[in-house]
Amino acid sequence: MEIAWTTVSVLVAIFVGVAFTMVGYVPPEYRAARWCFGSAALILGGMSVVWQFETEKPLSVRIIVGVLIWSLIGVGLPEAFRWVKRRELQAHVGSKPTKPSEAAAQFNRIAKEQRDLTDSSKKPTVQYAAKASASSHASPSAPSPVTSAPPIPSKDSPAWPNYIANKHLSEDPRSLTLYDLFLTDFKGSQKIGTKIKFTDNRNGRTVTVEEFAVINLERNTQILEFYIPFRDDTYRIAANLSNDYQRFLSHDVVMSQKGDSDLNSSQTAVFTGVIFIYNESELSAEQVGNLTKSFQDQGAKVQFRSASYLSNRKLQLLVDKKQ
Repeated sequence: MEIAWTTVSVLVAIFVGVAFTMVGYVPPEYRAARWCFGSAALILGGMSVVWQFETEKPLSVRIIVGVLIWSLIGVGLPEAFRWVKRRELQAHVGSKPTKPSEAAAQFNRIAKEQRDLTDSSKKPTVQYAAKASASSHASPSAPSPVTSAPPIPSKDSPAWPNYIANKHLSEDPRSLTLYDLFLTDFKGSQKIGTKIKFTDNRNGRTVTVEEFAVINLERNTQILEFYIPFRDDTYRIAANLSNDYQRFLSHDVVMSQKGDSDLNSSQTAVFTGVIFIYNESELSAEQVGNLTKSFQDQGAKVQFRSASYLSNRKLQLLVDKKQ
């Protein structure tokens, strides 16, 4: 029996070592790593059962040994699988470009997509009905430009996140966050937003997902943006959005461009079918594929923006500041 335990110990050590090696491969072999961890647990558990039948040790010793071995398997195997899963998710963040030219090329492609979607050459604004005072205009047809800087909002103000996001974007790219990009992407378009609460039926916890309808007044079109904070159920939330995104197209706000007296309702803006999801927690390639198909089945084209998108934007902004 001692020889059997020695053999099992060697085999378990080999399988565990191979599992770690598989994760370190380029590209990593995550499935093989899981298979090795599972095989090690199966061999150890099988030997424990055989030993329980064959040994002449007293009951107290058999109980102690059995509890120790099966506790090791019961805790060690799930944790090993969780570790492999974390490594796999980290790998799906995407390889960070090592050359500024590579980051610039990817950023330029993203910027072109945004320009195609929003056509930000003319910056539309909400038209307010309030009349300006006589002192603020030299004549009815020649308004005086406003040169004073806008006041800094208080930290309790709804405008504070946008202020910080724009500050990071222009002054401190290293502090830029994915949420900052969610707020500041597609400049020049009107953003009408809301907050959605999702409840996890497994534990009753709620998460707030933010949404923007991004409206291009010149083209009278709109796209959608969603921001999902760090969550272990990001996939489930995104799947729910794929089946329910249409209800976020119902914002009704009256807007117009500068110099245009025609007022349009946001409900008349044509949805282009494009949806951007900013997700802090990474999705596997398989999950992204499933969600892409789910959105396509509902008539939408989804693009996920996560840590790799953030790193590319940061790098491009840092390169621009040095030039």
